[in-house]
Amino acid sequence: MEIQVVGLAALYAVIEIVKWMIDRNRSDLTPENQRKLNDLWEWHSIRDDDGRPLWYVPRKMAGDQERIVEMLRGISKNQESTARLLGDLIKRMERVKLV
Repeated sequence: MEIQVVGLAALYAVIEIVKWMIDRNRSDLTPENQRKLNDLWEWHSIRDDDGRPLWYVPRKMAGDQERIVEMLRGISKNQESTARLLGDLIKRMERVKLV
């Protein structure tokens, strides 16, 4: 329990230091860079109905993406097999023509 409290305190301290550094450096930013920083902040602060930031990949979607990747790997293996078989078929056809 004490470790968690210390960890949270350390995290809070890091967040406050980063906020301070951003505020301190904002005066050094050009208007264009200030606009970009504000845009970035706005995009990252948008949340969905569940309160989750929109730029996070939901867990359900991550599982779907893994299944899609596996399916694409299977398709790729099938294409490799088909290409190999077609290559063998072409070689056999060429041998028949040569005989």
